[in-house]
Amino acid sequence: MTRIALPANDAIPAASQPVIDAMTKQLKMTPNLFRIMALSPNALNGWAALQGALAKTLDAKTARRHRARRVPGQRLSVLSVGA
Repeated sequence: MTRIALPANDAIPAASQPVIDAMTKQLKMTPNLFRIMALSPNALNGWAALQGALAKTLDAKTARRHRARRVPGQRLSVLSVGA
């Protein structure tokens, strides 16, 4: 099976760098999935815009209800990057 090489920090396109920096600051690390998406600035910025829109859509009451119904161990991950 072919594998995609993870780009080093200096190989990430400049258009992706602000989103990657924001994610790294928020998460204290850069997940491999985001490093791969960073190879395509359009994909990474589109994903970040979607996450930003979801973060604004879920009001506090809805988010609390969702957390109360979660299965133990399940995570709700909505990052507010690029917003």
